[in-house]
Amino acid sequence: AVHQICFMVSSQMPYAIGQVQDAGLIFLSRMATSIAMAIGAQELSQDETEDPDLRNKRIASTAVVLLGISTAALGLV
Repeated sequence: AVHQICFMVSSQMPYAIGQVQDAGLIFLSRMATSIAMAIGAQELSQDETEDPDLRNKRIASTAVVLLGISTAALGLV
């Protein structure tokens, strides 16, 4: 949605709408799943034993950061 709004606002073409490619979302989804499975397969740390929700926070934050970096790196290519 952010991409589409930026494209519409900054485009000099009055009919520009901008759409995100669905195929890229499939790869991002698979990457997020792989990240979650890799972290989930690790043994619980002492902190995670004390706070069970900490693992979910680690998975979510790691996935968001790595997917953002991957998307930005793809934009450079």
